[in-house]
Amino acid sequence: MSNSRKRVRRQKRSELQVYKAKIRGLIGAAKNANSYATDIHRKKNIFNHGLNDSLIHAREVLSVDEYQDYIGWTEKVTKYSIPKSIDTKTPTLNDLGYISSAKELSFETEIRFLLDRLKQSKPRILQFLKLKAEYENKIWRDDFHSAREVLGEIERDLGWSIWLIETKFAIDQEVGGLEEQKKFLAACRT
Repeated sequence: MSNSRKRVRRQKRSELQVYKAKIRGLIGAAKNANSYATDIHRKKNIFNHGLNDSLIHAREVLSVDEYQDYIGWTEKVTKYSIPKSIDTKTPTLNDLGYISSAKELSFETEIRFLLDRLKQSKPRILQFLKLKAEYENKIWRDDFHSAREVLGEIERDLGWSIWLIETKFAIDQEVGGLEEQKKFLAACRT
Protein backbone atom coordinates (compact mmCIF):
# COMPACT_ATOMS: atom_id res chain seq x y z
CA MET A 1 0.00 0.00 0.00
CA SER A 2 1.42 3.41 -0.94
CA ASN A 3 2.32 6.01 1.68
CA SER A 4 -0.34 8.42 0.39
CA ARG A 5 -3.06 5.79 0.82
CA LYS A 6 -1.85 5.00 4.32
CA ARG A 7 -1.86 8.71 5.14
CA VAL A 8 -5.43 9.12 3.85
CA ARG A 9 -6.55 6.03 5.77
CA ARG A 10 -4.84 7.27 8.95
CA GLN A 11 -6.42 10.71 8.47
CA LYS A 12 -9.90 9.21 8.05
CA ARG A 13 -9.34 6.96 11.04
CA SER A 14 -8.31 9.95 13.09
CA GLU A 15 -11.41 11.88 11.94
CA LEU A 16 -13.56 8.98 13.08
CA GLN A 17 -11.74 8.97 16.42
CA VAL A 18 -12.31 12.72 16.80
CA TYR A 19 -16.06 12.26 16.39
CA LYS A 20 -16.09 9.32 18.78
CA ALA A 21 -14.20 11.45 21.30
CA LYS A 22 -16.89 14.15 20.97
CA ILE A 23 -19.57 11.61 21.81
CA ARG A 24 -17.54 10.35 24.77
CA GLY A 25 -17.20 13.95 25.98
CA LEU A 26 -20.94 14.51 25.73
CA ILE A 27 -21.60 11.31 27.66
CA GLY A 28 -19.07 12.27 30.33
CA ALA A 29 -20.69 15.68 30.77
CA ALA A 30 -24.14 14.09 30.94
CA LYS A 31 -22.98 11.73 33.70
CA ASN A 32 -21.21 14.46 35.67
CA ALA A 33 -23.44 16.02 38.33
CA ASN A 34 -21.37 19.23 38.20
CA SER A 35 -21.47 19.58 34.41
CA TYR A 36 -22.94 22.29 32.23
CA ALA A 37 -26.48 22.01 33.58
CA THR A 38 -28.03 20.82 36.80
CA ASP A 39 -31.62 20.90 35.49
CA ILE A 40 -32.23 17.50 33.88
CA HIS A 41 -34.34 18.95 31.03
CA ARG A 42 -31.64 21.46 30.16
CA LYS A 43 -28.98 18.74 30.40
CA LYS A 44 -31.02 16.51 28.10
CA ASN A 45 -31.44 19.31 25.56
CA ILE A 46 -27.74 20.17 25.60
CA PHE A 47 -26.81 16.50 25.22
CA ASN A 48 -29.26 15.89 22.37
CA HIS A 49 -28.23 19.03 20.51
CA GLY A 50 -24.55 18.14 20.90
CA LEU A 51 -25.27 14.60 19.73
CA ASN A 52 -27.18 15.85 16.69
CA ASP A 53 -24.43 18.34 15.82
CA SER A 54 -21.78 15.61 16.05
CA LEU A 55 -23.82 13.27 13.84
CA ILE A 56 -24.45 15.97 11.25
CA HIS A 57 -20.83 17.10 11.09
CA ALA A 58 -19.47 13.54 11.02
CA ARG A 59 -21.75 12.90 8.05
CA GLU A 60 -19.91 15.63 6.14
CA VAL A 61 -16.48 14.04 6.70
CA LEU A 62 -16.90 10.27 6.91
CA SER A 63 -17.70 7.93 4.05
CA VAL A 64 -21.18 6.40 4.00
CA ASP A 65 -19.87 3.06 5.31
CA GLU A 66 -17.82 4.70 8.06
CA TYR A 67 -20.76 6.85 9.01
CA GLN A 68 -23.04 3.84 9.25
CA ASP A 69 -20.52 2.19 11.60
CA TYR A 70 -20.27 5.45 13.54
CA ILE A 71 -24.06 5.62 13.94
CA GLY A 72 -24.16 2.04 15.21
CA TRP A 73 -21.30 2.72 17.64
CA THR A 74 -22.98 5.93 18.85
CA GLU A 75 -26.32 4.21 19.45
CA LYS A 76 -24.64 1.39 21.37
CA VAL A 77 -22.50 3.70 23.49
CA THR A 78 -25.33 6.09 24.32
CA LYS A 79 -27.70 3.22 25.11
CA TYR A 80 -25.38 1.75 27.74
CA SER A 81 -23.48 4.81 28.96
CA ILE A 82 -25.81 7.74 29.48
CA PRO A 83 -28.08 8.18 32.49
CA LYS A 84 -31.60 6.83 31.99
CA SER A 85 -33.00 10.32 32.58
CA ILE A 86 -31.46 11.41 29.27
CA ASP A 87 -33.49 9.53 26.70
CA THR A 88 -32.08 10.05 23.20
CA LYS A 89 -34.57 7.78 21.44
CA THR A 90 -37.75 9.78 21.84
CA PRO A 91 -37.61 13.33 20.46
CA THR A 92 -39.15 16.03 22.60
CA LEU A 93 -41.07 19.06 21.46
CA ASN A 94 -37.92 21.12 22.07
CA ASP A 95 -35.93 18.84 19.75
CA LEU A 96 -38.32 19.58 16.88
CA GLY A 97 -37.35 23.25 16.97
CA TYR A 98 -33.59 22.62 16.88
CA ILE A 99 -31.96 23.12 13.50
CA SER A 100 -28.26 22.66 12.83
CA SER A 101 -26.56 23.74 9.64
CA ALA A 102 -25.02 21.10 7.42
CA LYS A 103 -22.89 21.24 4.32
CA GLU A 104 -24.48 20.28 1.05
CA LEU A 105 -23.51 16.81 -0.12
CA SER A 106 -23.85 15.27 -3.56
CA PHE A 107 -27.26 13.91 -4.49
CA GLU A 108 -25.95 10.33 -4.62
CA THR A 109 -24.37 10.65 -1.17
CA GLU A 110 -27.58 12.12 0.28
CA ILE A 111 -29.60 9.22 -1.14
CA ARG A 112 -27.18 6.64 0.31
CA PHE A 113 -27.28 8.31 3.74
CA LEU A 114 -31.07 8.46 3.67
CA LEU A 115 -31.42 4.83 2.61
CA ASP A 116 -29.03 3.72 5.36
CA ARG A 117 -30.95 5.72 7.99
CA LEU A 118 -34.27 4.30 6.76
CA LYS A 119 -32.88 0.76 7.02
CA GLN A 120 -31.67 1.41 10.56
CA SER A 121 -34.97 3.04 11.52
CA LYS A 122 -37.17 0.35 9.96
CA PRO A 123 -38.38 -1.16 13.29
CA ARG A 124 -39.40 2.27 14.62
CA ILE A 125 -41.08 3.20 11.33
CA LEU A 126 -43.02 -0.07 11.33
CA GLN A 127 -44.03 0.50 14.96
CA PHE A 128 -45.27 3.98 14.06
CA LEU A 129 -47.25 2.71 11.05
CA LYS A 130 -48.87 0.00 13.19
CA LEU A 131 -49.87 2.51 15.89
CA LYS A 132 -51.04 5.03 13.29
CA ALA A 133 -53.30 2.39 11.70
CA GLU A 134 -54.66 1.51 15.16
CA TYR A 135 -55.30 5.22 15.80
CA GLU A 136 -57.10 5.63 12.45
CA ASN A 137 -59.29 2.57 13.11
CA LYS A 138 -60.39 4.06 16.43
CA ILE A 139 -61.14 7.40 14.78
CA TRP A 140 -63.29 5.70 12.12
CA ARG A 141 -65.23 3.98 14.92
CA ASP A 142 -65.67 7.36 16.73
CA ASP A 143 -63.73 5.99 19.71
CA PHE A 144 -61.89 9.25 20.37
CA HIS A 145 -60.83 8.49 23.92
CA SER A 146 -59.12 5.24 22.87
CA ALA A 147 -57.58 7.09 19.92
CA ARG A 148 -56.07 9.60 22.38
CA GLU A 149 -54.56 6.70 24.32
CA VAL A 150 -52.89 5.47 21.14
CA LEU A 151 -51.46 8.98 20.60
CA GLY A 152 -50.10 8.84 24.14
CA GLU A 153 -48.43 5.54 23.34
CA ILE A 154 -46.89 7.03 20.18
CA GLU A 155 -45.59 10.00 22.18
CA ARG A 156 -44.19 7.78 24.94
CA ASP A 157 -42.56 5.18 22.67
CA LEU A 158 -41.55 7.22 19.63
CA GLY A 159 -41.44 10.83 20.77
CA TRP A 160 -42.80 14.05 19.35
CA SER A 161 -43.32 14.75 15.67
CA ILE A 162 -45.15 17.35 13.63
CA TRP A 163 -47.73 14.67 12.76
CA LEU A 164 -48.33 13.97 16.47
CA ILE A 165 -48.83 17.64 17.32
CA GLU A 166 -51.26 18.21 14.44
CA THR A 167 -53.16 15.02 15.27
CA LYS A 168 -53.39 15.90 18.97
CA PHE A 169 -54.79 19.31 18.11
CA ALA A 170 -57.39 17.73 15.82
CA ILE A 171 -58.53 15.11 18.33
CA ASP A 172 -58.56 17.67 21.17
CA GLN A 173 -60.90 19.79 19.04
CA GLU A 174 -63.19 16.79 18.53
CA VAL A 175 -63.17 15.64 22.17
CA GLY A 176 -63.03 18.85 24.17
CA GLY A 177 -63.22 21.76 21.77
CA LEU A 178 -61.24 24.94 22.11
CA GLU A 179 -60.67 24.52 25.86
CA GLU A 180 -58.96 21.16 25.34
CA GLN A 181 -56.78 22.68 22.61
CA LYS A 182 -55.80 25.51 24.96
CA LYS A 183 -54.74 22.95 27.60
CA PHE A 184 -52.62 21.10 25.05
CA LEU A 185 -51.02 24.33 23.83
CA ALA A 186 -50.24 25.33 27.43
CA ALA A 187 -48.64 21.92 28.00
CA CYS A 188 -46.53 22.37 24.85
CA ARG A 189 -45.22 25.70 26.12
CA THR A 190 -43.94 24.29 29.41
